Parts: sequence; C-alpha cells; structure tokens
Amino acid sequence: MAAKNPPRDRLNLLLKSLGTTTIFTIDPQNIQTYYSTDFKDYGVHRLRKKAFYPLLADGIFSTDGAYWEHSRALIRPTFTRFNVANFPAFEIHFQKFLKLIPRNGTTVNLSPLLDDLFLDMSTEFIFGESVNALDESSDEASESHEFLNSFHHAQRGISIRSQLRTLSLAVHKFVDAHIDKALELRRERLASKKSGTVLDPSISRDEDDDDEKHRYILLHEMAKATDDRRELRYQTLQVFLAGHEATAIGIGNAIFWLCRNQKVWEKLRREVLEQMEKGEELTFESLKGLRYLQWVINESASSLHSPVTFYLLLA
Repeated sequence: MAAKNPPRDRLNLLLKSLGTTTIFTIDPQNIQTYYSTDFKDYGVHRLRKKAFYPLLADGIFSTDGAYWEHSRALIRPTFTRFNVANFPAFEIHFQKFLKLIPRNGTTVNLSPLLDDLFLDMSTEFIFGESVNALDESSDEASESHEFLNSFHHAQRGISIRSQLRTLSLAVHKFVDAHIDKALELRRERLASKKSGTVLDPSISRDEDDDDEKHRYILLHEMAKATDDRRELRYQTLQVFLAGHEATAIGIGNAIFWLCRNQKVWEKLRREVLEQMEKGEELTFESLKGLRYLQWVINESASSLHSPVTFYLLLA
C-alpha cells in the first residue's frame, strides 16, 4: 500500500518526447486544481476530441468551456444521491447475475457476466429499459449483445477513424430508438400541460416533486431540457461509456484481488453480514458507513488497477 504522505517529488513526473512536454501527476493538490478550483484553465486534449468524434462526438467527456458547463447542467440533476440509490432496481439484475454463477465451486469467468450485469443496470438507468443481457431467453438479448459488441469494438479502435463508421452506426441505431421514445414522451408531457389533462402520472410530474415512486431515467430527464436528438445521443453515450465499462472493470478488479486475499475477504464479509443482521434497509448512507468496504473499493478498483489509467488535459 502506498505511503499516506509520500514526498512531493514522487507525485509528479515531467517527460519530454519529440518536442512535447508532458507532466504526469498523482498529486492531490494538482488534481483538485484542474478538477475544481481552476477547472476553466484546463481543456480537453485535441487527440481526445478527434478520437471520440466518430462514435461519441460532443459530450461531457470530450468538450470543455461553456459547452462542458452546459453538459454538466444537463446531466447532473439526475445524479443526485436520491436518484442513483435505486437499490430495488439493482437487486433485480444482481439476482439474475447470481443465478449464473455455478454453486458447485466450478471456476467461472466473471468478466462477461459483470459486463452484462452493468449493461443491464446502466441501460435501465440511462434509457429507461434494460436490455436484459443476463437473460439469454429474452427477445432483447441478441440485440443487446450486438450493441455491446459494436460499442466495445468501436472503443478499441476509437483512434482508427476509418474503421469506425459501421460500428458507430450500429451503436447510434440502438440509442436513437430510445431517444425516439423519450422525445415522444416529451411531446405528450407538453401536450398534457397545455390542455390541462393528465395522461400519465410520470408525464404530469413537476421537476421539483420528490415523489419516491417516480423512476428517474437519465434520458427522460435530459429530454425535458432539450429536444436536440444529436445532443441527446452523444450525451447519453458518453455517460454510458463511463457508467457501464468502468464500473464493470472496477468491480472485476475488486473481485480479482479479494480471491487472492482470504483475510481481506473474510473481514469484508464480516462487516457486510453485521450490517445485514441489523435488519435495516440498504441505503446510500449505510453503504458509505461500511468503512472497510470503502477501503477495499478504493484500493482494488482505484489504486491498484484503475479503469482510467490517466486523463490527458491541456493547460
């Protein structure tokens, strides 16, 4: 485990190559500077913009300045603690995931199962409908795997623009179908407000109403603010990029290390079981209160094998 307060000369590395100067840093003060206090002084590297454009175009991870602020304002309201802590919805997919793990101790490759688990979770949260990738018997399974395979291949070749067109079209087709539904819901909502009729509780719901029964769907919430199909497509795709693959990789890394550290696994299991024995409903706050769980996630999913190895910015 890294020292808590290492010398500052071990936190920064300056590299000069082919006339270009690059500074690598893990200094918390530097990270706070370009993510928070002086964010406007840094921009997205041009290589990232060119690599992202064929598949993901303009969105929260490939823009800066005023458009980035607009993107954050569009997406951020849905990512409140109340909205993301939808444990009943997560539990449905998690139980499907558990059923696919052999009970006889047979070695199993969890990577594709984790991909499907977080694909199901993220598509339900972002688009309002799960693709049911964990359920091979469902009608959506074949289409969802075509979408996921296209998305992954497009990611792997994201810097080779000439090979992306067909794969990008398959991804865009999948997302556009959900955008059509969201925009239809937007039209119905506007029509119901104009006429004073109530077609559906979710349509007439005010934005400031904190009804716990309301199901937050990122795409539907964004469609309240804009009917720009292109913007909705690329903003949701960029959130999907972060929410699906990075989460699956992070949890996969945690499981990888837990399998190789029996003492850590047993201690983590005891902490979780003690929480469950209280008989309390699982909440965002109760999860944050599991300190050892937080440490395990920070070490295995962030420190040892982070899904994002580095983030390139221009000063």
